Amino acid sequence: MRLISQNPRPIAKLFPDHLLLTEKDNPGAFKWLNKNDGIGMPTAIQNVVDKVAELRQSTPERIENLVHANFSRMIKDDPWLDQIRSRLLPSNS
Repeated sequence: MRLISQNPRPIAKLFPDHLLLTEKDNPGAFKWLNKNDGIGMPTAIQNVVDKVAELRQSTPERIENLVHANFSRMIKDDPWLDQIRSRLLPSNS
């Protein structure tokens, strides 16, 4: 599911844990994190995780673990990823 919003904060609070994923490919979205005119880059994902943790009254570590578990579950049985799955997931996933 993909939601588009001018203000992602309410969405970050509403998603249930088992559906939470993070991404950072919207160049304009970086403004809401830093309240400036900078553009977003993939390396800014830690800022996204930190902000989501703050909004959900959680910790960045917990959000990272949730996102990793959700991503792992999402790609676990995808046949298109057979060749690279071992590089994407730890062996115990």
